[in-house]
Amino acid sequence: MFRPFSKRHQKSLYEDKTIKVSIPRRLRRRLWLLLDKHNYSFTIQPNKYDSYASETDVLTESTEQLRRVHGWKELQVRQESGEW
Repeated sequence: MFRPFSKRHQKSLYEDKTIKVSIPRRLRRRLWLLLDKHNYSFTIQPNKYDSYASETDVLTESTEQLRRVHGWKELQVRQESGEW
């Protein structure tokens, strides 16, 4: 089962207890550019009993999976000030 870091340590992250995750804006941008550079397209078939297939890519599927795991409408980014 897929359990991202943010789910495994959700309580500590939201209560600002022992885990403090901070990635500077410049590094976040560099990481995003690196992920985008190595992104690739592929075809998925959501229902194995149906012939319907759609084209997608790694970034789209990854962000969708994270969004579903957390139950969010969209991914959230906390600003350096601590605000969402």
